[in-house]
Amino acid sequence: MPPTDPIHAYASADTPMKRPGQPAELAGVDVLLASSESSYATGQVYAAVGGNGGP
Repeated sequence: MPPTDPIHAYASADTPMKRPGQPAELAGVDVLLASSESSYATGQVYAAVGGNGGP
């Protein structure tokens, strides 16, 4: 059963995925930015927002 606390309910109601992101789902962005693979990316916003469209 999903958590029913107010913060979870707030995050879930406004996200197309209907749940907050899990650490493992967000880690890919962190790993990319910490690696040399992102050396050409400057001034970018990477939004891991569960389908919300970004900042």
